[in-house]
Amino acid sequence: MNTAEGADVFIQKLVNRYDRFVEEQLSKPEDIVIIESALFQDIVSVSHLQGMNLAQLQSFTESLQQVLIPLNPHLIYYYHADVEKQWRFICGVRGNEWGQVSFQSDEDFVQVGKVWSASQAFVRTAVDAWMIPKLIIENKDYAWAEYDSRIDGFVSESLLSASAGER
Repeated sequence: MNTAEGADVFIQKLVNRYDRFVEEQLSKPEDIVIIESALFQDIVSVSHLQGMNLAQLQSFTESLQQVLIPLNPHLIYYYHADVEKQWRFICGVRGNEWGQVSFQSDEDFVQVGKVWSASQAFVRTAVDAWMIPKLIIENKDYAWAEYDSRIDGFVSESLLSASAGER
């Protein structure tokens, strides 16, 4: 993804895949489709981390957002205020080595915090610009009960009341 040509191929494949996904979902009777963090964390963040040109990445992100519009998306987005702290928390649970992750020193945590903070800032800008109903939870204190309550309210207000009005 660090060449314009490679990024273009990747972008076209992913946009086509999401086009097919949306068409498939629209042909099904289900009212709600849940897309976990794959869109932003696994696609946009990793593309950013892999060095995709920012103009291409911005266009790619906007294309994915437009492809999803027919599904009437609503977004719940967790945003970690301190990325380094979050990585330390994750490794405190999982250990310092799992999957592609291997932290050997404090400096590793500092560096990953810087790199992922830049990626997260890009994603946050894209999330903020996407004009859909959304709840952004800035995780500072791991206050999961509070976050769950906010999510319940968001779902009740935006999703459940909208579907009740359609009936």
